[in-house]
Amino acid sequence: LREFGWEPVIFTPKNGEIAVLDEELNNEIPANIEVIRTSIWEPFHLYKKLMGKKKDEKLLPGMDKGAK
Repeated sequence: LREFGWEPVIFTPKNGEIAVLDEELNNEIPANIEVIRTSIWEPFHLYKKLMGKKKDEKLLPGMDKGAK
C-alpha cells in the first residue's frame, strides 16, 4: 500500500471474547506500522449477564453446543 501513497493502520479488538491468539502473526507486522487496539462490544457480553457468568470468563472456540 505504501507504494501507492497509502499508510496502513491495523485496527483490532483489545481482549476479545474468543480466546484464540496467533502470536506468530505479530512477527509479520513491520515495526513502523500503527496498531490500534480498542475495546469492542460483543454479543457474549449480553449472554454472560443473562446467564450469570463471571465477567472475566472467556468463550473458548469449539465450546458451543453445536460444535463437534
